Amino acid sequence: MQNAGIIGIGTKLTGYRNWAARFMTRILLCLLCMCIFGRPVLGQPVWKSGNQLERVVLDSPFRVSWHGAGVRQQLTMLAKNSGIGLWLDRRVDPDREVVLDVANETFEQIAYQTVFDQGMGVVLLDRLIFVGPPEIAV
Repeated sequence: MQNAGIIGIGTKLTGYRNWAARFMTRILLCLLCMCIFGRPVLGQPVWKSGNQLERVVLDSPFRVSWHGAGVRQQLTMLAKNSGIGLWLDRRVDPDREVVLDVANETFEQIAYQTVFDQGMGVVLLDRLIFVGPPEIAV
């Protein structure tokens, strides 16, 4: 019985066809990896510093409505979306639930209201916002 012109999947290509097939496979794999793993890198925010950071933290109004999520989760999300570096001191309870609904407040005021009942303070440093004990946040 003859093979009626059907080429099996395992058939080896020879010469130029083999080289071209391997090359195209590698190109497609590289493009696939770039699409999968390149997206988070491209989506990173541009972190602000200096005068640009001061303008966002002290002057730009924000509106937040938080109900039941942790301090770390909410402040980190707000900081990342705003391009602001945030440092939570280890003494801040990161999992304490936050209930906050404010409009037209600055980032600094929102951070302060979020950790006020824990006795913590907020300070603007050169490249980030520090949230921690008042004696250190001076």
